[in-house]
Amino acid sequence: MTAVISAAGSDTSTDGELSPGIYCTVEPKIPRRTPSLIVPAGAIVFDRDRPHVMVVEDGVAARSPKSALGTEVEVSSGVEPGDPLSSPPRQS
Repeated sequence: MTAVISAAGSDTSTDGELSPGIYCTVEPKIPRRTPSLIVPAGAIVFDRDRPHVMVVEDGVAARSPKSALGTEVEVSSGVEPGDPLSSPPRQS
């Protein structure tokens, strides 16, 4: 995916001009529709209904009844854009 955005920056050169061929690193701050929390993958369990985040309540592991996971998961390696993916059939 590519996009074109407008950006503003500052330059510390003394003459105020940019040199040809310079590069920069940009870290966009994109607000999320809803705040999210990153949890270890091992804290997520799957059952017939949906995935759940496991929490500790009174020293005992329990499914969080309030957890709502998104419909997508970020994969850090091993899959490339365009790779065909498989998903389990929906149970009725």
